[in-house]
Amino acid sequence: NVLLSNIANNSLFHKISYIENKIK
Repeated sequence: NVLLSNIANNSLFHKISYIENKIK
């Protein structure tokens, strides 16, 4: 399912961005 995959990718990207922002 493409939609489900996109949701998973967006969630992963959000987590990575959040972690990077905490490190800065």
